[in-house]
Amino acid sequence: MAILRSVRDLISPPAVAPDLRVDVTRGEVILHGNFPTARLRRSLMRRVRRLAGSRPVHTDLADDEDLQRQVMGILGDGLTPDRPRPRACVVLGNVFLDWPAGQSDELERLAGALRSIPGIRDVTVMEWARH
Repeated sequence: MAILRSVRDLISPPAVAPDLRVDVTRGEVILHGNFPTARLRRSLMRRVRRLAGSRPVHTDLADDEDLQRQVMGILGDGLTPDRPRPRACVVLGNVFLDWPAGQSDELERLAGALRSIPGIRDVTVMEWARH
């Protein structure tokens, strides 16, 4: 219980990673959630490992930088000159996808592929302003 309290103190307040969750079983710390950057994720991992009494630290953590790369990889599959890569932005595990109206055939397949990426919480589709 002391380890759980220490880890919770370490991750409070939750301003940077509001959905971060922690479990401790027999001294093993398990972290779940999303971070905006890999640097913040690594920093938390180092701090948790330094806690007295902490045994192995397991993570189910994702950072938006890595998720953005994975999302863009999926969106880049099958690009042709007449089909440019759609724009996407990942924020705390949520994908915001710019998708033109009237092109829904491929959209369901892509949205399903994006949702299958570990760490992706949701996919929101919208058509951003065209300039």
